[in-house]
Amino acid sequence: MTCVLVKCYFLNHAFCRRRNSNRVDNADKPISEDMKSFTPRVLGYLLTLINSVVTLVPSLGLLWSISWKPP
Repeated sequence: MTCVLVKCYFLNHAFCRRRNSNRVDNADKPISEDMKSFTPRVLGYLLTLINSVVTLVPSLGLLWSISWKPP
């Protein structure tokens, strides 16, 4: 795959057109924008999951203690 990308980059002097282009292409900007929306969303899901587990464990303990009575 690397060989194909390098060949495409050097084919017909594409690197010269890229270097002489006035347009600045910052590859980090879209990645950082994606991370800005991805991180809070994942954190929200994680906190919801933790909250559900913290609520479920005591509830199960309470139900277990009510339902199980020794003879």
